[in-house]
Amino acid sequence: MVVDTRKVIKGIYQEILERIELLLLNSSLEYVEHSSEVIEGGVYAWGQVDVLKDAYRMALIEEYLILVTRMRLDLEEKDSKALASFDHSCNIVLTYLKQETFVYENTTDDVLKTIEKELAIQYFLMNMPVENLK
Repeated sequence: MVVDTRKVIKGIYQEILERIELLLLNSSLEYVEHSSEVIEGGVYAWGQVDVLKDAYRMALIEEYLILVTRMRLDLEEKDSKALASFDHSCNIVLTYLKQETFVYENTTDDVLKTIEKELAIQYFLMNMPVENLK
């Protein structure tokens, strides 16, 4: 039986996205007072984290890191010029998952949309033809 690696990877990305969505459903953003005086639209901070959500978040980060480390090694093996873009995209997702920094999005739905775009970019970069990667 032949396994289509792209389908497997796409499935793993989809599972991670679903878990991220669950995390964000149980997360909140709070407006940082007076931030709109400095930045148009203001900035938002992540709400309080409870112990169960924190454990879930840490397990999700670990699973995501395992996936992207494997994907990064594949890109390195292909000597890909897409490596910097892939790393940048992964760092964006990790920043959101860690929930330690301010964000410009004012809803968790907007955060999810940003993460969805980044995961799509990562999947795209992984599936570019080899001749486009060099």
